[in-house]
Amino acid sequence: VHEAAVAMSNRGLVRLRQGRLDDALADFDAALGLEPAFPLARYERGLVELRKGLKAQGQADMATAQAHRPDLAKRLANIGLTP
Repeated sequence: VHEAAVAMSNRGLVRLRQGRLDDALADFDAALGLEPAFPLARYERGLVELRKGLKAQGQADMATAQAHRPDLAKRLANIGLTP
């Protein structure tokens, strides 16, 4: 995974936890722009989309991420990130 994509995803996670959904979404979009197949960023973007009321997009992103990393939802739930 591209190092800058990881950095953008990490910043997006911080912003998601702060409730800064628009900023988090921009970070996850940037991460996916650098690394389109980055399951973590795609799942996290799905969480943001769900919280913004974008149900179809959020579910699609989360399903795509889980197709590549089936354990992702469980791992993120362990750190308090759930839909």
